[in-house]
Amino acid sequence: MININGKNIFGKSTTIVNGRIIGGGELGKTKKFDETRLEKARGIKKILINSDISDVDFSVSDSLEEIKIHFYGQVVIDGELSFNVRKDGSELQIKSKNSGSSFNGNLKLDITVPRKMFFEKISIKTISGDICLNKEILANSIKMVSTAGKLENYAKFTSYHARTMSGNIDITVDAENDISIVASSMSGSISVELNNIGDVMLSASSMSGRVRNSHRKQEGYIADIDASTMSGNVVIS
Repeated sequence: MININGKNIFGKSTTIVNGRIIGGGELGKTKKFDETRLEKARGIKKILINSDISDVDFSVSDSLEEIKIHFYGQVVIDGELSFNVRKDGSELQIKSKNSGSSFNGNLKLDITVPRKMFFEKISIKTISGDICLNKEILANSIKMVSTAGKLENYAKFTSYHARTMSGNIDITVDAENDISIVASSMSGSISVELNNIGDVMLSASSMSGRVRNSHRKQEGYIADIDASTMSGNVVIS
C-alpha cells in the first residue's frame, strides 16, 4: 500500500503517472462504522433488509423488547456508504447502500429481535455479504438473495426462497407445519437437513455436481423442495 494526498492505494503492481493511477491498485479511504438503532417491536410484521457489502446476522434475545440493529466494521471505499432504518406501517426497512467501489471490508449488520416474535415476511438482499438466520427466528415467508455470499438458515418458516450466484446454501429445518423450499446457486452447493418431515417432494438438479437424497421418511410434515445448482452438489438429509 502507498499513500498519495491522503488516499490509500492498494495493489501489488501500481502504475502512477502525474499522480493518476494508470494500472493496478485500489483507490479509497478506510472508513469505520459503529451505529446502533432501536425500534419498537410492537406492530412490526415484515422486515426488509438491503445491505450491499455487509454480512447480515439475524438472531433473538431474551433481554430485548425492541428490535436492535447494529451496523459496524470498516471498509476501504472510494464512494459513500449510507445506512438508514425506516418504519413504514408494519414494515421495517433497513438499508445500507454503497455508491462506489469497496475493498478489504469486514462490515457486519446484526439484527436482534425479542424471542418468540413472529414475522409474516423476512427479506434479505446483499451483493457480497453472507446471510445467516439463527435458531428461534419465526417467520411465515423468508427470502435470501446474494450475488457472492453464503446463505444459512436455521429459522422456522412455511416458505423459503434462496438464491446466490457463487455461494453455498445451508438449510436446517425443524418443521412445525408443511413447508416449501426453493433454492438455487450457480457455483455453490445446496444442503438441506430435514427434521420432523415425513414425505419429501423433491425436484433437484446439478450440471456438474451430484444430487443425493438420504432423507428417511418419518412421522411429520410434507416438504416440497426445488433445488438447483450449476456446479455444486445438492444434498438432502
